[in-house]
Amino acid sequence: MEAAVTAKDRNYFSGGLERMQTFLNSWGLNSPSSLALDTYPACTEAVSDFLIAGLCKISPPGTICEPDTFLPKVAANIAACNELAGLTHHSSGTPNGAP
Repeated sequence: MEAAVTAKDRNYFSGGLERMQTFLNSWGLNSPSSLALDTYPACTEAVSDFLIAGLCKISPPGTICEPDTFLPKVAANIAACNELAGLTHHSSGTPNGAP
């Protein structure tokens, strides 16, 4: 996603919402008891906010989100999710330095 942000490539995000929904559904988002999602709220929020964060970074401030408050919240959720998963958090904001 960072490459799409750097290139200001909005096309990257066009299929992103569908991919995110598919991923969340695979964890039981639409089931009556979404235990997997309820157990790891930081991870659920990180996934759901990931695309919004990318769009936020390439849009004028305040049009998609308030970058000063939203982006640190997303980074904190990613860090918490990485910690829960036992992954090392790097400054790139991705597990083990992944792109």
